[in-house]
Amino acid sequence: TIAIVGADGGECEQGTVGEIWVNGPSVAHGYWNAPELTQEAFENALPGREGSYLRTKDLGFVHEGSLYVTGRLQDLVIIRGRNYYPQDLERAAESSHSALRDGSGAAFTVELDGGAALVVVEEVRRHAIALEHGLDTHAGVLVKPGAVKKTSSGKVRRKACRTAFVRGEFEAARLDVPVLEGRDAASSDSRKDAGHADS
Repeated sequence: TIAIVGADGGECEQGTVGEIWVNGPSVAHGYWNAPELTQEAFENALPGREGSYLRTKDLGFVHEGSLYVTGRLQDLVIIRGRNYYPQDLERAAESSHSALRDGSGAAFTVELDGGAALVVVEEVRRHAIALEHGLDTHAGVLVKPGAVKKTSSGKVRRKACRTAFVRGEFEAARLDVPVLEGRDAASSDSRKDAGHADS
C-alpha cells in the first residue's frame, strides 16, 4: 500500500508531490537494535488506514494509478521557503556550458548568516564559466573529473559532497577561458590576458 504524505502528516491529493510511505508484508519491521530510528522510520500511522507505514524519504506523486518518484526528501534544496529539486539546478548548471560534464554535479545548501545558501559543485572538462540559475549561488566549485562523490553505481552522493565542501576538501580545477570567436582582432587581443582570470 502506498500513501503520499505532506509535511503536515496528512495524505496529499492525487497529483500532489509528497513523501512516499509504504505498508505491506515485504516491508521490514525496523532497524536492528535501534528502537528510536525504527520508531521514526517504520512506525508511522495514517488516519483511516490500518498498520504502520515506512517513511521512504523519497518524494513522489500518484497519477492515474501510477507512482512517479521525483527525488529524495533529504536532497531537496529549500531556500526562502521555496523548494528546488537539486537535479534541476545541476542540469541547468551543466547545460550552461560544454565545459561541464553531464551527470557530474551536486547542488546543496549550507548555512550562511542564519539562512540557507546554494552551493553548486561541478566537474570541469576544459574551461570554466559563471553559473547562473536565478538564485544567488554562494559558491560554485569547479572540480576535476572524478572529484564529485558518487556511489559504486554512479549516483551522486550529495551529502558527501556537502561534507567535502564544508571541510575544504575539494581541489578547484585550473580554469582557462578561451577568447570567444567572432570578435574583432583588437577586442580579442585586449582580452587575451584577462580571459584567463574570468570565470
